[in-house]
Amino acid sequence: MIRDIKFFPALCCSILVGCSLILSYCSAKKNDNDSGLEKESLRIISIDDTNTFSERGFFEIFQLLEVEELENNSDFFLAEVNKLIVASGDFITLDNNLDALLRFNSRGEILNRICKIGDGPTEMPGISDFAYDSDKDEVYVIGPGIMQVKIFKPDGTFVRNFKMESQADHLTLLGDKPVLTLTYFNPYYRYLSVLDQSGDTLKTAFPFPKETFPIGLQNISGNLTRANTGGVLVNEPASSTVYNLDNEMNLKPKYKFVASDDFWPEEDRHELNAYFEKLATGNLTFLSKYYEESESYFFFNLNAKKTGARRYVIDPRIGYYNIEKGKSYLSESEKFLLDLKGPLAVDGNSFYTYISKMKLTELMGIDEKWKEIMTDFPEIEILEKADYDTPVLLKFGVK
Repeated sequence: MIRDIKFFPALCCSILVGCSLILSYCSAKKNDNDSGLEKESLRIISIDDTNTFSERGFFEIFQLLEVEELENNSDFFLAEVNKLIVASGDFITLDNNLDALLRFNSRGEILNRICKIGDGPTEMPGISDFAYDSDKDEVYVIGPGIMQVKIFKPDGTFVRNFKMESQADHLTLLGDKPVLTLTYFNPYYRYLSVLDQSGDTLKTAFPFPKETFPIGLQNISGNLTRANTGGVLVNEPASSTVYNLDNEMNLKPKYKFVASDDFWPEEDRHELNAYFEKLATGNLTFLSKYYEESESYFFFNLNAKKTGARRYVIDPRIGYYNIEKGKSYLSESEKFLLDLKGPLAVDGNSFYTYISKMKLTELMGIDEKWKEIMTDFPEIEILEKADYDTPVLLKFGVK
């Protein structure tokens, strides 16, 4: 993690945790009006409003419910968890750096690799993202540099594939319709695309200028995730608004973060060079790509701008919005949040995060709160040096 603003290239890797998105809705096959977004039910999360927003210690607002260490061996190795989906009680995890898409059971025991890396018809040259269809029990996979979606069973059995009209960075499902964030080199000059099962484009959204410089956007472009109503949540780079794409492919703003001079101006969200320059100073608050919605809560990760003598350019905080009460809570600045990645996935009204076993062990040694909390999970112990590389999933609930 970055602790000094002079390391701008490394900052981009840290910032690849996120930034958010506003959508302008359009159609590739229908003449929909980009300005016709409905603004009803928009939930404002105002950092300045002390009546609806407050900062508290992490363990004042969250409680640790479960700890699951993910098994590693020489055949199935996972260094970190970039994406997690809970599927029929199992964990499907992706390590982008290792192109490892693996399935574990609820005890963290390795079950199988879902797709092999290679150039064969049932293989992937690399993996960018994946999605899970719970109705058909199928896993959709996309990779960098290929214009195909390949579909597998969770046990790794190849099912089928279909072509896309453009390369994509992120993937989720709207029913059985693949929803993709497109690369910034595509014929539509739009960021979002909805396909049918043949790969034909049904809808596109989020127009952007042709001169937009695509620096690292596949890593900072926010999250595509299921909404609690069965639709999809999505946001656009350098924006602080999260939209809901419903089952009829209607697009509405759902959550908007606001604060005086803290967020990048919406009208400048495509000025990405200037955006990165401002991020490098640490004087900007931004919504990361880690957000998930449960039935009762909208969980999010918000990177706070520098204040006072704090030297961190990146200051990730985990918080939640109570949908019924309209109030938000954000964890205070904690050094361990630099190593705690998430929220990665929801399970009921709880959420999962990832941390390396090495970092968790360090926390248990130097932080009395963590030491006390982890006494309830004695199964986490270092047996040998190789264990340091083991990923650990932590499940938290709201207090």
